[in-house]
Amino acid sequence: MTTSKAKAKRRKRKPKWLRRAKRGPLDINVLDRPQIVDHLLHSRCNNISPLATRITVLTDEKLRKNRKEHPDMDGHYDKLVHMIHAPDHVAREPGDSQIAILYGEFSGVLYRAVVWLTDDPENRANSVFSFRRCRWTELLSDQHDGNLV
Repeated sequence: MTTSKAKAKRRKRKPKWLRRAKRGPLDINVLDRPQIVDHLLHSRCNNISPLATRITVLTDEKLRKNRKEHPDMDGHYDKLVHMIHAPDHVAREPGDSQIAILYGEFSGVLYRAVVWLTDDPENRANSVFSFRRCRWTELLSDQHDGNLV
């Protein structure tokens, strides 16, 4: 076996979800495949559940659902990318150790993203469940309950 064939054999093939995911800027009009939101989920999420991967995706199904339930967010998905990379606050979901709640403030408006943290990086990435505006009382409630990380 030649060395190039041996290297190719040793090289792992990318997982199917990663090969299928759209690369590049987040486009809310792409509704037929998952999109990579960011490659560097903030490390504070590691305090909630050990991060198996730092890649975060937004699936087509969740994007459709989020656009239907929160149509006012269509012009704000660039903020989601920033929140994944550098959230202002990170909270844990008390009932589920694989859910992180990320808060970000932009121009005095508070946004909230819920991210599922995977424990299987070969077959899945961290996934955005929802993204919406929220009230300051939600953040204060998480702070009061001791859920902030």
